[in-house]
Amino acid sequence: MKSKKQILAKDKKFLWHPFTQSSFSEDPIIISSAKDEILFDIEGKEYIDLISSWWINTHGHCRNEMVNSVFNQSKKFEQVLFAGFTHHPAVDLAARIVDILPKNLSRVFYSDNGSTSVEIAMKGCNSVLA
Repeated sequence: MKSKKQILAKDKKFLWHPFTQSSFSEDPIIISSAKDEILFDIEGKEYIDLISSWWINTHGHCRNEMVNSVFNQSKKFEQVLFAGFTHHPAVDLAARIVDILPKNLSRVFYSDNGSTSVEIAMKGCNSVLA
């Protein structure tokens, strides 16, 4: 394992950290692992991840059921282009989502980011209102 000094030297040389003032003089905390809502630094100190690592880990870090599900799915495929292709997990999840939506919402659009989600929502509204 690299030393704290080595990691921080590379960090300063190669990274810009988002939402951090360029004049911020404290070294960043070096995280080595995480479990559920706890982050562990390289010295073993614990931190509660109160913002779910920017809302990405809303169910916690390294949960066994999530790790096992991802592992099992990745033995089949990880990600497949959705333009002109489909697959069983996507179809089943869409059907489950539609089952809990109001009856006038009958289709699902999967998106990987907020910008595309907003764009498609606007196009959907436009097609209904046009």
